[in-house]
Amino acid sequence: MTGCYLIETIVGGIALLGILFLGDAGMVFFGFLAIMPFYMHWRKVKPDELELQLFYKTGNWTMAATFLALILIDRFFNHSVNGHLISENWMPLTISAIIFLHGLIGLTIWKTGNYLADFRQVLKRMFGKIAHR
Repeated sequence: MTGCYLIETIVGGIALLGILFLGDAGMVFFGFLAIMPFYMHWRKVKPDELELQLFYKTGNWTMAATFLALILIDRFFNHSVNGHLISENWMPLTISAIIFLHGLIGLTIWKTGNYLADFRQVLKRMFGKIAHR
């Protein structure tokens, strides 16, 4: 499953940058997601119960991060990057942000190794000591 999240992170990041800088032409990078079924078949990925719990937790965190991405896209709605308005490409930007965030959050949750970890524990494992409350 880590490989699947890595594919999502890479493809989502490339698609996000491609859409920002190339506009509609950047949507061709979504085609790289077609690699995932071949990867899953080649690696014989069949998640067990713990992996499914981690997958569902990743989905929940991704939903929260999606709201933050939508707020960010809304804040820059009338701005342009490389001559391409964000208002013209808000839906592909949102989709690529969801894919990127799902992969990134999935990698973070899998690397911590604790499926019951709350956000504070995840940050503590990633960045070391966190100031006490």
